[in-house]
Amino acid sequence: MIDSSFQQIDFLQFKEHLKKHSISQFSSDFIDELTPFNSTSKIIEEQNQIREALDLFGDFGGELPDSRNYYQFYKKLLDPYSSWLVVDFIVFAEFHKKLGEFKKSVFGDFDVNHLKTLFSNIYVLPDIVDDIFSKITNDGHVKDDASDRLREIRKEKKNVKEKIYETLNSLINGKDSEKFVQERVIKEYSNRLMLLLRPNFRQFINGIVHSISGTGMTLYVEPSNVVEMNNRYQELISLEEIEVNRILQKLLDCIKSKSYEITETVNSMKKLYYFHAIFSYVGERDYVFPNFSNKIYVEKLHHPLIYDLKKEKSVPIDFEMTEDVNVAIITGPNAGGKTAALKSIGINTVLGRCGLPLFARCAELINFDKIFTDIGDQQSLVMDLSTFTSHMVNIKHIVDNSDGGSLVLLDELGTGTEPKEGEALAISIIEYLMDRGSRVIVTTHFSGVRNMAYRYKGVVLYGVDFDYENFEPKFRLIKGLAGRSDPLIIAGKLHFNESIISRAKKILEEYSSLEILSADELNRLKLDIEKERYTLEELKRSLEIKESELLVKENELKKKLNAKEEQILSDALSILNKVKSLKVRSNNNKEVDEIKSNIVKRMESLDIGDHIPDVKVGDMVKLSKYGKVAKILEISKNKAYVDMEGMKFTIELDKIRGEKLSVNQKKVDKEISVSAVVERSPRYEIVLVGKTVDEAWDELDKFLDKAILSGWNRVFVIHGRGSGALRKGLHNILKSDQRVKNFRIADIKEGGDAITIVELL
Repeated sequence: MIDSSFQQIDFLQFKEHLKKHSISQFSSDFIDELTPFNSTSKIIEEQNQIREALDLFGDFGGELPDSRNYYQFYKKLLDPYSSWLVVDFIVFAEFHKKLGEFKKSVFGDFDVNHLKTLFSNIYVLPDIVDDIFSKITNDGHVKDDASDRLREIRKEKKNVKEKIYETLNSLINGKDSEKFVQERVIKEYSNRLMLLLRPNFRQFINGIVHSISGTGMTLYVEPSNVVEMNNRYQELISLEEIEVNRILQKLLDCIKSKSYEITETVNSMKKLYYFHAIFSYVGERDYVFPNFSNKIYVEKLHHPLIYDLKKEKSVPIDFEMTEDVNVAIITGPNAGGKTAALKSIGINTVLGRCGLPLFARCAELINFDKIFTDIGDQQSLVMDLSTFTSHMVNIKHIVDNSDGGSLVLLDELGTGTEPKEGEALAISIIEYLMDRGSRVIVTTHFSGVRNMAYRYKGVVLYGVDFDYENFEPKFRLIKGLAGRSDPLIIAGKLHFNESIISRAKKILEEYSSLEILSADELNRLKLDIEKERYTLEELKRSLEIKESELLVKENELKKKLNAKEEQILSDALSILNKVKSLKVRSNNNKEVDEIKSNIVKRMESLDIGDHIPDVKVGDMVKLSKYGKVAKILEISKNKAYVDMEGMKFTIELDKIRGEKLSVNQKKVDKEISVSAVVERSPRYEIVLVGKTVDEAWDELDKFLDKAILSGWNRVFVIHGRGSGALRKGLHNILKSDQRVKNFRIADIKEGGDAITIVELL
């Protein structure tokens, strides 16, 4: 239950603002009816749905179906006295067809969880949609074959019309026709076909006059020899209309038989359009979903309407009411931001209870049963009530109805009457509300109300920060600070007469005591300390952000260095393989093998990219070491068998480093690597046609290194036929290469003598 005017805490204004981001009248209606949830579990459920919807609209490339025409269709469906047009059925069919496409695209690209129930209540109704499209054209005409009866009627109607045209054409093109024909056209008038003749037509033909033009010179005449045919033509038109109405009524009955499904669909789509409005409203700004407990704690909380208006110039507030605090008193000068802070806490509490995200760094709220407010000018001219009396009427209602589950927001309590009595009344009201267990946030200028923070447990004091040098409010709340109203300082900044200000100071000195002056000095010291603490906290956060950025850069640099080292080691391995292939002395080969082994070990120890945990068969991963996408084919113990763009090899699970691809990335990857997946036995080949022996060997040498590192057993070397010099030169080198088990010319099925097949160790 919300027992207060939403207008006072800007909730109604917020709803109007949110509606500006709506793309459907359905969501605008939903926003109009928006009220907070009473159950915390309902709030959390709504938060989860909105959170998932924001992710969906952020990732989803499609659009929600346009509902403008369907909104009017649904209004008609609810009205038993509505008249229906043929185009209404096309509106229904088009919308539900689009719904089907929308659902299919969402479930194809997005993992629906919290929105599953919502989507399950969206009914596509394909049978009715197909039936409508089979009977009605897109431009809203019932098709001839919508029924056998309609086909017969229209066929006969067409034949009768053709006979009438034939008869009438013979008259207007016959002998002496120019003497009585006004225009050589055939007109349809009141569903009867007739001619435009002159007044003397009876000298030449018999006929019935149906109408005369204003000048009396043109007569609409139905010749006697087409009267019977026109009678039948008119009858067929009526029969056609009856059959069309019968077909449409049958379709309408089918639609109405699905009233439950249509209503469920509309309710679900209302929420989706509403979620889309939230997505559009939030934009790129940071937000949080509040937690709910027995305390209020907000950090960097913006008033949403002020945030929209001032953008980055909006000043957020920090505010806290712990479990043992019942009253928060906000003090400070006029125009310092007290009321704005009060409204900000009020509206964000309501928005949080609606399940909506808040513009804040973090937020923890209480799920109050009731929220009461007394903010702004309460004067009622209609009831002949003064401002103070109107406030008292409202506050009486609050006092009578508040309890331990209530949040009470009071702006300038007790003002508008004799100050001392107003102050006493304000203190008494706050004490009463404390006894009822209500949480109270109050703004005040009264020192007596302010001093309650020093006399009562469970009362916390906040002061608004104010720049007296530039005469500007800072709109920031400082806990523990007793904010001053400082009317004399403000009067001075407004250039009041100096004699008035001097006299006021003397009067103030008469009222003041040493104790009060000391309290003011202590208060100013508190303000300086709070400002210093705030500055240090902001500096600390800034340093933490910079430290985080440095760590990211350090990790990126480490990855780049590892990648560079891996490239250098790979090149070194290639050089060692060249050396070994030259058949140098056996003792030197032993030393080469030892160096090669050390390089391989070092390459395996490099951490290139982040480790990917919990990989499963079917996952697509981008391996940082190779910069390519691989698919996990099998997992056995601590190893995985992968397919990297056609190259299949085994890799230890803790060596799988890089990133796991999302659903959309998988989709793209599937499109890219179709040929590799389809080919059962991929040929790992290199084309060297047209190169010299030295050029060809330089490329083949690196290719063999890659083949061995990738675990290939066989490669195809395409050198072409030509003179045979390239083939012979490569064969001579391959004979002495210790990486090669054997090689042979490919048989005809494998490509013939233009290809050499190399088996690797």
